[in-house]
Amino acid sequence: MIKAILMDVDGVLTDNKKYYSSDGKVTKVFSVEDGEAIKRAQRHGITIGIVTADVFWTGIYTRTEDLGIDKKYVFMTTMDKITAVNVFCKNYRFDNNEVCFIGNSIEDVSAMSYCGMAAAPADASQKVLHLLYTMKPSFISTKKGGDGAVREIIEHILEEQRNL
Repeated sequence: MIKAILMDVDGVLTDNKKYYSSDGKVTKVFSVEDGEAIKRAQRHGITIGIVTADVFWTGIYTRTEDLGIDKKYVFMTTMDKITAVNVFCKNYRFDNNEVCFIGNSIEDVSAMSYCGMAAAPADASQKVLHLLYTMKPSFISTKKGGDGAVREIIEHILEEQRNL
């Protein structure tokens, strides 16, 4: 049973693009439907966390606060994602088999392989998609990152657990 979902940001929660304003500030776009699904998962007792290699960007904290994700479950500037998953599991008493990791890039593969379930948006890297075809259980969304992929993955998990 999946009790926690950890996910990358760029290419999973966003469309993998950065938008720069004239004053150099970075903006990213998040899907409202992904956010609604995250809140639904939380209502069903699933803990949500973020594991990203992205450098400190206040927009992530703003978005996670908006979604009710506890800051202690947000791992920023994390290149070694499997270590972050281990810390998460140890500190918050989850077995790695109770965690789903949603990723889209080669940097996510170790964490995806370690967790009990792995999932990815439709536009994840070919290496990630190939890995997921060989893993059980896994799920590949029909949606792209930042365009409802997280929602589809969460709905799949809730349906499998009969919590939809």
